[in-house]
Amino acid sequence: MALARYINWPDTLAFIGFPDQWDPDEILKRLHHLQQMKRKIWTSAYIVSTNGNPVRKTEYVVCHVLDNIANARLEFNKGDTLVATSDRLLSFDGVGTFMAGQIIADLKNTPRHPLENAEDWWSWCAKGPGSMRGLNRICELSLHSNWNDGYFQAEVNRIRKAVEERTGMLLCAQDIQNCLCEFDKWKRVMAGQGRPRQTYPGVV
Repeated sequence: MALARYINWPDTLAFIGFPDQWDPDEILKRLHHLQQMKRKIWTSAYIVSTNGNPVRKTEYVVCHVLDNIANARLEFNKGDTLVATSDRLLSFDGVGTFMAGQIIADLKNTPRHPLENAEDWWSWCAKGPGSMRGLNRICELSLHSNWNDGYFQAEVNRIRKAVEERTGMLLCAQDIQNCLCEFDKWKRVMAGQGRPRQTYPGVV
């Protein structure tokens, strides 16, 4: 799941194949082949950086981040929570709150994975700068207001329950967090405060 989230580009993942046996050298070889072919490797949905390390992104992600995660051989058990899993993932260098949340979103939606029945499946989410700005806009606060984890989780779940009561839609806290992030992007564009990194065809 970490490999899929850091790359997050279907063609690249298809070329690598599912890593039944973790082999960083083989994955690097395939990524370098794509680079030589001048093929797109990484997602455009979000930025994957080397966090200031003076190495190529392929080496940093595969050899520094993913290899450490693979070698840790994390095990998951019935009763594990999303918040505890987030803490485990954040212990790895190169894994921030955003990426930990994305990996957890995939794990908890994987049938028969222990996190599928986590007690905080509906209520937990990882705060990020975009979702905090979106929440600040809704609450009419300064865009730079910071939220501690407890207040952020409580407010997200208040919105989640309001959405369910008004629309009948069942959204988990991570869904609401994503909506807050997209809401912030929309408001920035509408207010002339910035331009979107990605555009999509559609109608309003």
